[in-house]
Parts: sequence; structure tokens; C-alpha cells
Amino acid sequence: MITDSNTGEVRPAAVAWADLRARAERHRLTNPDTPPEIDQELREIEALGFDLADFQAQLATDLDEAKRVLNARLSVLSAKYELKGRTQTMVNRLAEAEAAVEVSEVARLTVIVDHARRIARALSSKHIGLQNTNKGLQPLAAAAHRRSP
Repeated sequence: MITDSNTGEVRPAAVAWADLRARAERHRLTNPDTPPEIDQELREIEALGFDLADFQAQLATDLDEAKRVLNARLSVLSAKYELKGRTQTMVNRLAEAEAAVEVSEVARLTVIVDHARRIARALSSKHIGLQNTNKGLQPLAAAAHRRSP
């Protein structure tokens, strides 16, 4: 469960992730032209970055818990299958097959953690690029402002 930093609403991680991905996707193709537009974009990316960081922290906790549950389940199942004189490889495969739900949850959370990290990196790169663009536009905007009557 994730708490929305703006509203305080508690939402399932899947809902929060869908919202964060949609917000990040909106910034993918934006190309602000003026200093006020760039400033707005920078502020939105910064806010999204903080929300992504909060989400990643909660998701890391969820992933750790899912791994703990999976390991506990595999331990029980491994003991069950080892009693029947199977090879360790066979025991592992049978235990993983029976714990498919837990294995799937760990895999799902791992993919989301990785994707969130990559989105955060991409947003950071865009933020740096916009800052550099804004620095380049500031002297031009100041010169235009001085020339106007």
C-alpha cells in the first residue's frame, strides 16, 4: 500500500505505480520553449522525482517482504520434497512450481523496482537538460526584455 503525498490517500501499489508511470509518460515528449514553461516543467519533474523516491522506498519494503514469504514457503516445500529422496535440482523445481504465486509476486515487484529506477534516471536526465536549456535562455530573455520599450 502506498500513501499519496498530495492527498494522503492510501492506494494499492499497482494503482500508485500506474499513476506515477502516467505522470512520467507525460514528460517524455514535452518540449517547453519559454523560461516560464521550462520552470513549470522543472517543478513538475522535481515533484514527480520525490513521489517516485517515496514509491521506491515503499516498494523496496514490499519486495523484501515478498522475498521473505517466498523463502519461507520454499523452505517448507523443499523439506516436503526432500523426504521423498529426490535430487536437489528436482526438489528446487517442485518447490518453485508449487510456490508459483510467491515466485510471480517477487518477479513482478522486481520488475517494477527496476522500471521505477530507470524512469527516475530518465527524468533526472531530462531535468538536467532543461536546467541547461534554461540557463542558455536566461541571457536571451534578459536581453529581449532590456530592448523592449
